[in-house]
Amino acid sequence: MLEADRAIECNVAVQGVQNSVNQSYLDELSFSGDPLSATLGLGARGSFDQLLERLELYLNPPPGQTERRARGLGYNNLLFMAAELLLLQSQPDQVPLLLIEEPEAHLHPQHQSLFMQSLEIRSSPVPTGQSGQQVQVLLSTHSPHLAAGADLDSMIMVMSHKVFPLGKGHTKLGDDDYAFLRRFLDATKANLFFARGLIIVEGDAEAILLPALARKIGKPLGRHGVSIVKVGHRGLFRYSRIFQRSNDETVMPIPVALIPDRDIPPDCARELVGTRKTESKWDQEEKEEYLRSLIKDEGGCVKAFPSEQWTLEYDLARQPGCTVLVHQAVKLAKGSRNNTRQQILDAAAAEIASWQSDTEDVAVSVFEPIARGTVSKAEVAQHLAELIDQLPDDAATFRGKLPPYLVRAIDYATSDQIAITRERGTAPNTQAAE
Repeated sequence: MLEADRAIECNVAVQGVQNSVNQSYLDELSFSGDPLSATLGLGARGSFDQLLERLELYLNPPPGQTERRARGLGYNNLLFMAAELLLLQSQPDQVPLLLIEEPEAHLHPQHQSLFMQSLEIRSSPVPTGQSGQQVQVLLSTHSPHLAAGADLDSMIMVMSHKVFPLGKGHTKLGDDDYAFLRRFLDATKANLFFARGLIIVEGDAEAILLPALARKIGKPLGRHGVSIVKVGHRGLFRYSRIFQRSNDETVMPIPVALIPDRDIPPDCARELVGTRKTESKWDQEEKEEYLRSLIKDEGGCVKAFPSEQWTLEYDLARQPGCTVLVHQAVKLAKGSRNNTRQQILDAAAAEIASWQSDTEDVAVSVFEPIARGTVSKAEVAQHLAELIDQLPDDAATFRGKLPPYLVRAIDYATSDQIAITRERGTAPNTQAAE
């Protein structure tokens, strides 16, 4: 560096610029007897630390390229964090604590996942015989990808100056729940950590339909910060127990609504369900125990709103104000090459009007293609959501057409958090999950 500095200072062009600065500018700005002059060079005669600060760590060009490329902020952030980790692990006199705020900034999701894996390795005990030291990492994030890749046992939710650890002993999750969530809590489901309200459902139909139902009754989920989490099975409580504290006196200020299917077919569906027990075949005590199981893990901010009849689609078909809509959605999902969309809608409405049966028989007939799998539940839900959006009903009118349990679930999930926390005797909060 010193040799390069001397070579630059002796360069004719550099000396010309240096003389111009000194003679044309600094001379005029100098006090008598106190001349100002400058030297143009690398400044290599400073301390060794100053020389090191002039070194630059940069990413090499991709394979097959020779010219250095400008990198985005995300890659540069990764490089900087890698350098900090190296510093912490290589200097035992340093406190091995790394604080990172929002590392997901400017990083695409796959790199976020890789970054979390790397942090877990660095924060693990150093294997015997290897150099370096274990680093503790404190990281704040609003990224579902990072949250999904983190160990739930090490996570803390922050809600308006209050912290809620999610580790064992703090929640009502069991050991098997932690293992289960480690496997199945993906980035889509991990948005539950950042919501102001939650609706946890079993399948695609609920996930597609509930936003449309909520919009139509004047409770748009997005406006209220409510997320829908589809778990794909009946284990809704495995996810809701994340929000239940081991100390029953503490309640997290986030309404969590569960909507499980009742899954008891009516007697008129006996031919449709085969050997499954229908309503009258259930022993009363057995039925009551089963229905209690649908709500047995309620508590804290978690409430369950089971289907009142069979499944969501059947319950909607059973409502007089929704029967035609569900039938039209089924017919649209089946499709017809010879008819337009409007012709399909008109034919479906006329067919319902022609059926001379009681409510349950009609509902079973409408639900039959869904139950038999001859149409896609998701596709039916998509068409039904579109038909609901197109209805001229105001919020109050449409609210009266829905099964009451759906209305209650939406109302709860979109309810004011301050009111919820006061109802349970805790201080009001506004959530900001990290």
